[in-house]
Amino acid sequence: MSLSREDGVVPIGGPFRLQGADGRVVTDQDFRGRWMLVYFGFTHCPDACPTGLQTIANAL
Repeated sequence: MSLSREDGVVPIGGPFRLQGADGRVVTDQDFRGRWMLVYFGFTHCPDACPTGLQTIANAL
């Protein structure tokens, strides 16, 4: 999947495969038919990440 297109629109969604710290692999198919939000934060992020997570929590 390309991160951008000639028209400047960034596509949302698409297939993915992620591996957790525990070694377990999940794919987009594990969530088929359900809503999902994937957020990438950092463990040593004192400013923006907690704010971003709180914003998401408030929206949910």
